[in-house]
Amino acid sequence: MTTSERRNLPPQIRRITLPSGAVRYQVRVDLRQGRADRKQTMRRFKTLTEAKAFLNPILGDQHRGLHVAPSSLLIKDAVETWLRAQRIKPTTRAAYTAALRPVVDEYGYRTVQSITKDDVEALVQALQEGTTARGVWTSTTINPMLARWRAMFDDLQKQGVLVRNVVALVKSVKRAEDSPAPRGNTLTDRQIQQLINYHTGKHDELLVRFALLGLRRGELAALRWSDIDLMNGTVTISRNRTTDGNQVYEGDTKTVAGTRELTLPARLLERLHILYPSRPGRGMYVITQEKSPGRPYHPRTIDARWTHALAAADVPHVRLHDARHTTATHLHAEGVPLADIAAWLGHANAAVTARVYSHSTKRGLAAAAEALDMDA
Repeated sequence: MTTSERRNLPPQIRRITLPSGAVRYQVRVDLRQGRADRKQTMRRFKTLTEAKAFLNPILGDQHRGLHVAPSSLLIKDAVETWLRAQRIKPTTRAAYTAALRPVVDEYGYRTVQSITKDDVEALVQALQEGTTARGVWTSTTINPMLARWRAMFDDLQKQGVLVRNVVALVKSVKRAEDSPAPRGNTLTDRQIQQLINYHTGKHDELLVRFALLGLRRGELAALRWSDIDLMNGTVTISRNRTTDGNQVYEGDTKTVAGTRELTLPARLLERLHILYPSRPGRGMYVITQEKSPGRPYHPRTIDARWTHALAAADVPHVRLHDARHTTATHLHAEGVPLADIAAWLGHANAAVTARVYSHSTKRGLAAAAEALDMDA
């Protein structure tokens, strides 16, 4: 090689002669220009043309700020690091962790750079078909997984670990793609009255009455006497008691819309006037342990007490959350506008209320049939 030819070589390419006499072109390029944690790659090629074909795209991407150095970062480590960096409540962190578990299960030991759009689509399909260890997932669980995964990969892209966010290329699952979701059960008016009548004057009376107002489990567990305004007949829902493993946390309501002031039904207000003088101070909880007045139940115990309350009143079992279904369905049947039902339940979107909670009843269907009996 002449001096002129050597001068025309890019600084990243060097011509070397092997002991065998064969000529090779060695490319050495800094993949992290301007950074303290330098990382270089070195490759050898038989021809100068091959060496330049390898080098030029790297230099072009570096010039445009698009080049990404090879990374051995595994999915499982990326998830752990991303979760640790989120400034969120412990219960939210637990929800994010649960949402990303299928990603770690399937691809935990793959590098983040090896994940393709097809990999993401394959996991979504497997979850829909129930062929993973997690069973069948629907849009309500798959879409949060995709949202967290997109956010994590977006962060990695901004850090220069990924050249593109392949998860962002995958569309969320439409509800219509789900198999029909099981409908929650609701109590009839007769069962509601039977339940209330049985527990009036008993320990679980306020649990039953406030559950039938449509409060969430965490809202029931966090309710204090200071939240109740007996003079104006209102209750303010502003706190939520939740669990993360064995830890119990009390904080704000689930959403901004979850913080709300409700007018108390007349009969419940009457009972509260009677019960309040016999209860602990205003800072104490409303729904408390029978043997430890003022001490709140663990949120999971609220479920158990609800089950016990139904059995004691000889009312068919429904989940505590189905009390919210019952409330919404009853309000809907009484002609209350969906926007008002959503506000009562603490929903930000009335569409959620309509889709999830408003179930048809025999009485409602009979009224519909009567309305359509136009030739009578």
